[in-house]
Amino acid sequence: MTTSSRREKNQFSGRRKRRPHIDRILIFLTGTLVLVTLALYIGPRIQPWLSPKPALVEASVVIEAGKESLDLGDFLLDPAAEARWLSDPASVNTHVPGYYPLRVAVNQHTYDTVVKVSDTTAPTGRAVNRAFWLDEPFAAADFVEDVQDATSVEIAYARAPDLSVIGDQPVDIVLTDLGGNQTVLTAVLTLYEDTQPPLIEGVESQTVFAGSTVAYRQGVTVSDNRDIEPELIIDNSQVNLRVPGTYPVHYIAADKAGNKTQVSVTITVVELVPGSVDPAVVDDLADQILTDILTPDMTPEARAEAIYHWTRGHIRYVNESDKSSWINAAHQGIIEAYGDCFNYFATAKLLLTRAGIESIDVIRTDEGHFWSLINLGYGWYHFDTTPRVGGGEFFMLTDAEITAYSDEHRGSHVWDPEKYPATPEARP
Repeated sequence: MTTSSRREKNQFSGRRKRRPHIDRILIFLTGTLVLVTLALYIGPRIQPWLSPKPALVEASVVIEAGKESLDLGDFLLDPAAEARWLSDPASVNTHVPGYYPLRVAVNQHTYDTVVKVSDTTAPTGRAVNRAFWLDEPFAAADFVEDVQDATSVEIAYARAPDLSVIGDQPVDIVLTDLGGNQTVLTAVLTLYEDTQPPLIEGVESQTVFAGSTVAYRQGVTVSDNRDIEPELIIDNSQVNLRVPGTYPVHYIAADKAGNKTQVSVTITVVELVPGSVDPAVVDDLADQILTDILTPDMTPEARAEAIYHWTRGHIRYVNESDKSSWINAAHQGIIEAYGDCFNYFATAKLLLTRAGIESIDVIRTDEGHFWSLINLGYGWYHFDTTPRVGGGEFFMLTDAEITAYSDEHRGSHVWDPEKYPATPEARP
């Protein structure tokens, strides 16, 4: 091999030995370039996440219960920071004390914070004095009105009322809200004991024909100082409308407190004979008369006196009458307007009964004269509408007064005192 050939071979071998070194340099430079490029492009973008997060949001915020809405500015340490809610602030129930987590975005950071709803204001209300019946249910809430608070309020007694105390007693009512704040109000409880029985009105004794019916409830009313509709029981178990006779009927009313009233009357069943007047017809006639002569504002005595004067002035005295029944006699007195003492007595009895005035039939010992005793609520008094030749008024007379008249007028009013209740010694 010539010298030149060896020289060329050595040069080629040297180039081959330098090539790997150059390649490594190129790879290094290329990688470095890529890293620099990535650093320049991505670096600014990841810098916020790589750097510590600045403190821009309060870790917790306390608000008073009842606050209508949350202000984002209350949560920012830097009021100028750009922020927005990531949680719905409406999820915070400001009427229930407690802790509520929220999330806020400020600049490019996300922050978790907590809202503490705190109730530090005591509730308010107005005490109301109340009155109840002894057995009537009631609660602490009945004694307060206008209760105001940002949270719900529990109303309770500081100490339960003493239900054995009739009359007035103080009652302390405690208002407690969800925050534990309390207000004590004092009211007055008045307990009434119901001792007054119901009042039964419109109950009357009746006379009916055998085989007819009786409307026991017609015109009957029951009232009470407490109950709106007291229970009314009518005991007519002893009445036999098919057999003539006089039968008791008991009207019994009771209220919720157990007070009872009983009014007893009679049902007189008479045989239907030719010429008998239907009692219902006579009752209608009497009611028409009472409508004309009575007014709602009249006292019981004024009502009785109006009946006295109407009967005395309407009937013309003749010395004969139909004494087969007092119903027939009353019908004759109203329609025909004449008759003797039995017609006067029967007509007055009918009107008194329909007016709700209690009366008792009085018969002279020789059965030659008839009149009544009436009771207006303060005792029995003599009531005689028959005019007499010797004159005289016989409205609300005592036993002594009518006896004195009778002694001066040939025994006009002689009766058996053992059969009738005595009158008071004087007029009311």
